[in-house]
Amino acid sequence: MPSFPHARCACLSALLFAAACVPAGDTHAATLRGRVIDRETLRPVEGAAVRVAEAGRVQFTGADGAFAFLSLPAGRWTLSARHLAYAGGERAVTLAEAGDSVTIALRTAIHPADEVLVQSARSAFPLRRGPWAAGARSAEQLAAQNAVTPSEKAAELPGVALVRDGSWQTAVSIRGMTRSNVVALVDHTRIETANDLAGALSLVNAADLERIEVMKSPGSVLFGSGALGGAIQMITRRAPFAAASRWS
Repeated sequence: MPSFPHARCACLSALLFAAACVPAGDTHAATLRGRVIDRETLRPVEGAAVRVAEAGRVQFTGADGAFAFLSLPAGRWTLSARHLAYAGGERAVTLAEAGDSVTIALRTAIHPADEVLVQSARSAFPLRRGPWAAGARSAEQLAAQNAVTPSEKAAELPGVALVRDGSWQTAVSIRGMTRSNVVALVDHTRIETANDLAGALSLVNAADLERIEVMKSPGSVLFGSGALGGAIQMITRRAPFAAASRWS
């Protein structure tokens, strides 16, 4: 008898396609609902993260501690609940086609935390865009001044006055605040003296300065205690590392 290979292949393909289109009896979608409560007080836990491990889905509980996962196939699932103030909980659930409800009880726990270090951030910004009053003198401006000491150079900024104590000491007053409320720094390092009679700014050679910055507002608290009246920051020149000689 003659064979019909093409007809057989067509029939086999039709049967496989029909079998794939028939829905399986155990793939009906169901809803898994539940609540997360405190194990001791039985009160609902709000903001707990509930996760279905096999599906990778996460829901957060509301004010009543409730959560719901829709369109889950019937079968066995693993639920885990996490909250910052509680120890984590985990529970295995067998979900029926008609849906199911589960309650997860969490116990309170104290989680150890590492030391938290809070520090201020210093960054460069244009003076016109600064949130506080400040002034600066660049290297070209310092070279053009006839002043000799750093105090005299800083005193040419608005709001900064020169205070002399005898013929050898020169201090700076920022908006009326004297040296007890003004901090002087060289390359972000405070310069301190042994007693109040010594002039801290007289210890700095003005010829070594590249820039002078004066903070004239409460923003000077970035420099720590004693800087209520302001801060004077003196940036020194950096030695150029080059093959050719350079004069300044």
